[in-house]
Amino acid sequence: MAEDGKPGGSKWNWLRIALIASLCANLLVLGAVGGVLLKWSGWQHRDVGRLMSPAGLGPIVQAFDRDRRSELGQKVRSRGFGPRSFESAGRSQLEGLVAVLNERPYRPEALDARFAEQRRSFLVRMEAGHELLAEQIGAMSDEERSEFASRLEHWYDRRGRKGKHR
Repeated sequence: MAEDGKPGGSKWNWLRIALIASLCANLLVLGAVGGVLLKWSGWQHRDVGRLMSPAGLGPIVQAFDRDRRSELGQKVRSRGFGPRSFESAGRSQLEGLVAVLNERPYRPEALDARFAEQRRSFLVRMEAGHELLAEQIGAMSDEERSEFASRLEHWYDRRGRKGKHR
Protein backbone atom coordinates (compact mmCIF):
# COMPACT_ATOMS: atom_id res chain seq x y z
CA MET A 1 0.00 0.00 0.00
CA ALA A 2 1.32 3.46 -0.81
CA GLU A 3 2.23 5.86 1.98
CA ASP A 4 -0.83 8.05 1.39
CA GLY A 5 -3.15 5.11 2.22
CA LYS A 6 -4.17 4.37 -1.37
CA PRO A 7 -3.49 1.00 -2.96
CA GLY A 8 -0.75 1.11 -5.54
CA GLY A 9 1.29 -1.13 -7.72
CA SER A 10 0.51 -3.34 -10.65
CA LYS A 11 -1.57 -5.78 -8.57
CA TRP A 12 -4.24 -3.13 -8.02
CA ASN A 13 -4.09 -1.99 -11.65
CA TRP A 14 -4.80 -5.55 -12.85
CA LEU A 15 -7.59 -5.91 -10.32
CA ARG A 16 -9.14 -2.67 -11.53
CA ILE A 17 -8.89 -3.85 -15.17
CA ALA A 18 -10.47 -7.19 -14.25
CA LEU A 19 -13.33 -5.46 -12.41
CA ILE A 20 -13.97 -3.14 -15.36
CA ALA A 21 -13.92 -6.09 -17.80
CA SER A 22 -16.35 -7.97 -15.55
CA LEU A 23 -18.65 -4.95 -15.36
CA CYS A 24 -18.61 -4.65 -19.17
CA ALA A 25 -19.49 -8.32 -19.58
CA ASN A 26 -22.31 -7.99 -17.05
CA LEU A 27 -23.64 -4.90 -18.82
CA LEU A 28 -23.73 -6.86 -22.09
CA VAL A 29 -25.82 -9.54 -20.39
CA LEU A 30 -28.05 -6.88 -18.84
CA GLY A 31 -28.52 -5.30 -22.27
CA ALA A 32 -29.47 -8.66 -23.78
CA VAL A 33 -31.96 -9.38 -20.99
CA GLY A 34 -33.39 -5.86 -21.22
CA GLY A 35 -33.71 -6.19 -24.98
CA VAL A 36 -35.59 -9.46 -24.64
CA LEU A 37 -37.91 -7.96 -22.01
CA LEU A 38 -38.61 -4.92 -24.16
CA LYS A 39 -39.07 -6.92 -27.35
CA TRP A 40 -41.51 -9.38 -25.83
CA SER A 41 -43.46 -7.02 -23.58
CA GLY A 42 -46.38 -6.94 -26.04
CA TRP A 43 -46.54 -10.58 -27.05
CA GLN A 44 -49.69 -12.50 -27.92
CA HIS A 45 -50.70 -14.81 -25.10
CA ARG A 46 -51.52 -17.75 -27.36
CA ASP A 47 -48.37 -17.66 -29.48
CA VAL A 48 -46.09 -20.34 -28.07
CA GLY A 49 -43.43 -19.52 -30.68
CA ARG A 50 -43.02 -16.06 -29.23
CA LEU A 51 -43.07 -17.51 -25.73
CA MET A 52 -40.16 -19.81 -26.53
CA SER A 53 -38.23 -17.35 -28.70
CA PRO A 54 -36.22 -15.80 -25.85
CA ALA A 55 -34.81 -19.29 -25.27
CA GLY A 56 -33.86 -19.51 -28.96
CA LEU A 57 -36.57 -22.06 -29.67
CA GLY A 58 -39.04 -19.84 -31.54
CA PRO A 59 -37.98 -20.82 -35.06
CA ILE A 60 -38.29 -24.50 -34.20
CA VAL A 61 -41.75 -23.98 -32.74
CA GLN A 62 -42.85 -21.96 -35.78
CA ALA A 63 -41.88 -24.87 -38.04
CA PHE A 64 -44.50 -27.10 -36.37
CA ASP A 65 -47.91 -27.29 -37.99
CA ARG A 66 -50.74 -25.40 -36.28
CA ASP A 67 -52.08 -28.45 -34.37
CA ARG A 68 -48.70 -29.39 -32.92
CA ARG A 69 -48.00 -25.75 -32.02
CA SER A 70 -51.32 -25.58 -30.21
CA GLU A 71 -50.61 -28.84 -28.37
CA LEU A 72 -47.14 -27.60 -27.47
CA GLY A 73 -48.59 -24.34 -26.15
CA GLN A 74 -50.96 -26.27 -23.88
CA LYS A 75 -48.08 -28.34 -22.53
CA VAL A 76 -45.94 -25.25 -21.95
CA ARG A 77 -48.74 -23.59 -20.00
CA SER A 78 -49.52 -26.78 -18.03
CA ARG A 79 -45.90 -26.84 -16.81
CA GLY A 80 -46.28 -23.31 -15.51
CA PHE A 81 -44.22 -21.64 -18.21
CA GLY A 82 -46.99 -19.52 -19.68
CA PRO A 83 -46.64 -15.85 -20.60
CA ARG A 84 -47.81 -14.63 -17.21
CA SER A 85 -45.20 -16.65 -15.32
CA PHE A 86 -42.52 -15.49 -17.76
CA GLU A 87 -43.52 -11.84 -17.33
CA SER A 88 -43.73 -12.25 -13.56
CA ALA A 89 -40.27 -13.86 -13.37
CA GLY A 90 -38.83 -11.15 -15.62
CA ARG A 91 -40.39 -8.40 -13.54
CA SER A 92 -39.12 -9.96 -10.31
CA GLN A 93 -35.61 -10.32 -11.72
CA LEU A 94 -35.62 -6.75 -12.97
CA GLU A 95 -36.80 -5.44 -9.59
CA GLY A 96 -34.01 -7.38 -7.89
CA LEU A 97 -31.50 -6.00 -10.36
CA VAL A 98 -32.66 -2.43 -9.75
CA ALA A 99 -32.34 -2.97 -6.00
CA VAL A 100 -28.76 -4.19 -6.42
CA LEU A 101 -27.88 -1.26 -8.67
CA ASN A 102 -29.27 1.19 -6.09
CA GLU A 103 -27.32 -0.30 -3.16
CA ARG A 104 -24.72 1.93 -1.57
CA PRO A 105 -21.96 0.97 -1.57
CA TYR A 106 -22.13 -0.90 -4.87
CA ARG A 107 -21.43 -4.61 -4.47
CA PRO A 108 -20.28 -6.35 -7.67
CA GLU A 109 -20.80 -9.76 -6.04
CA ALA A 110 -24.50 -8.95 -5.53
CA LEU A 111 -24.82 -8.10 -9.23
CA ASP A 112 -23.06 -11.33 -10.16
CA ALA A 113 -25.48 -13.25 -7.93
CA ARG A 114 -28.47 -11.61 -9.69
CA PHE A 115 -27.08 -12.51 -13.09
CA ALA A 116 -26.46 -16.09 -11.93
CA GLU A 117 -30.11 -16.26 -10.81
CA GLN A 118 -31.25 -15.04 -14.24
CA ARG A 119 -29.08 -17.65 -15.98
CA ARG A 120 -30.54 -20.43 -13.81
CA SER A 121 -34.08 -19.29 -14.57
CA PHE A 122 -33.32 -19.10 -18.28
CA LEU A 123 -31.76 -22.57 -18.30
CA VAL A 124 -34.75 -24.11 -16.53
CA ARG A 125 -37.03 -22.72 -19.23
CA MET A 126 -34.73 -23.80 -22.03
CA GLU A 127 -34.44 -27.35 -20.66
CA ALA A 128 -38.22 -27.60 -20.34
CA GLY A 129 -38.56 -26.29 -23.90
CA HIS A 130 -36.10 -28.84 -25.20
CA GLU A 131 -37.94 -31.66 -23.43
CA LEU A 132 -41.28 -30.58 -24.90
CA LEU A 133 -39.83 -30.16 -28.39
CA ALA A 134 -38.13 -33.57 -28.25
CA GLU A 135 -41.46 -35.09 -27.15
CA GLN A 136 -43.28 -33.51 -30.10
CA ILE A 137 -40.59 -34.44 -32.62
CA GLY A 138 -40.35 -37.98 -31.24
CA ALA A 139 -44.09 -38.47 -31.80
CA MET A 140 -43.75 -37.64 -35.53
CA SER A 141 -43.61 -40.17 -38.31
CA ASP A 142 -40.60 -40.10 -40.67
CA GLU A 143 -42.66 -38.22 -43.24
CA GLU A 144 -43.89 -35.65 -40.70
CA ARG A 145 -40.34 -35.15 -39.44
CA SER A 146 -39.12 -34.60 -43.00
CA GLU A 147 -41.87 -32.03 -43.62
CA PHE A 148 -41.00 -30.37 -40.32
CA ALA A 149 -37.33 -30.17 -41.33
CA SER A 150 -38.35 -28.63 -44.67
CA ARG A 151 -40.47 -25.97 -42.93
CA LEU A 152 -37.62 -25.19 -40.55
CA GLU A 153 -35.18 -24.88 -43.44
CA HIS A 154 -37.66 -22.70 -45.31
CA TRP A 155 -37.99 -20.45 -42.25
CA TYR A 156 -34.24 -19.90 -42.20
CA ASP A 157 -34.09 -19.37 -45.97
CA ARG A 158 -36.85 -16.75 -45.76
CA ARG A 159 -35.07 -14.80 -43.05
CA GLY A 160 -31.57 -15.27 -44.34
CA ARG A 161 -29.06 -17.74 -43.01
CA LYS A 162 -26.88 -14.96 -41.60
CA GLY A 163 -29.33 -13.94 -38.89
CA LYS A 164 -31.26 -11.26 -40.76
CA HIS A 165 -34.68 -11.17 -39.13
CA ARG A 166 -37.51 -9.36 -40.88
